[in-house]
Amino acid sequence: MSAAPVKALRTLVKVRKRQGERLEAEVQAARKQLAELEEARQAAEGELAACRADEATARDERDALLRTSFTPYAVRAADYRIEDLKGATAQAEKALADSHKHVERQAAVVKTAQAAVRRNDQRIESFEQRIATILRERDAAIEELAEEETEEAGAARFVARQRAQRQEAAHG
Repeated sequence: MSAAPVKALRTLVKVRKRQGERLEAEVQAARKQLAELEEARQAAEGELAACRADEATARDERDALLRTSFTPYAVRAADYRIEDLKGATAQAEKALADSHKHVERQAAVVKTAQAAVRRNDQRIESFEQRIATILRERDAAIEELAEEETEEAGAARFVARQRAQRQEAAHG
């Protein structure tokens, strides 16, 4: 049997292992980016909580202002402040929603990268199994050939002995 299929498969294994290293690096980079996006999402949650707290504080201050003597300008200023804080809260909510989307997309990227690593590992395993099968078949063929040669040599010796005995009997 030729060594070419084994050599080709071993080359494929080496190529796949190098590709596996690259894929593993991609997984690590994707995980790192996911962690960074998770941190950004947590920061966005904190920002939203702070905006909501500021808005609640501004409403409480406006309510307290209305319970005491106040001027219309003070109430209008409190209302403007509340509106500004509502806008900031809405922006924080949008930023948090965007952050959730980014985290979900990156989590999908991580899963895809991990699946690619698994597929590559399966291919490597498949190639290695094929190499082992070819080598086993080659060894079995060599062993069978050796047995046939041994049988042929044994038969040749037997025939040679028979001839020698016949010749001795004929000459003797």
